[in-house]
Amino acid sequence: MRIRQLFIAVAMVLVWTTAGQAILIIDIYEQGSDVIITGTGDLNTTGLTSGGPAGPGASAPNINPSLGIAHIRWGLVTYYSGFTGPASFGTGLWSYPDNMSDNGYFYGLNIASDNFYLADGYAGEFINFSGDFLGEDLASLGLSAGAYEWTWASDSIQMTIHEPVPEPATMLLLGGGLAGLAGIRRRRASKA
Repeated sequence: MRIRQLFIAVAMVLVWTTAGQAILIIDIYEQGSDVIITGTGDLNTTGLTSGGPAGPGASAPNINPSLGIAHIRWGLVTYYSGFTGPASFGTGLWSYPDNMSDNGYFYGLNIASDNFYLADGYAGEFINFSGDFLGEDLASLGLSAGAYEWTWASDSIQMTIHEPVPEPATMLLLGGGLAGLAGIRRRRASKA
């Protein structure tokens, strides 16, 4: 009986803490010799100050990590302010993705102006976008690996810039070097 009560209490806490919470998750990571950016989720703008419509915003998708800017598209937008979070997500200057596709709802994040932009008339629709920077890595774009979050009373935007994963050849070289060191140590130990 106690286990059932505990299970019900935990379930109620989980439902209570997630009720009404939407979230936009942005991931940036290296894939081969490219950098990929993706975003999925939805946003609840309750509690934010809105302005606009304004436009057209950025003339092309771009990022500027040092200013906290990530523009996904351009057009007629409503801008929102009143959130808190880090002022930047790296030291890089302007970079432009080679490809960008989206479903037209999320226009960008501009921390330098304390704004993010959504399509004019956005009403909680699902957001989905992706893009790539061909022949780039996190360092060349000036992106700092880590977790970044911009929050307000009803929601948040979470961005994760993932640490690069070593390529298999690099891991093979590292493994071979470690095996060699272990062999040398074993040979010295057997001679002593």
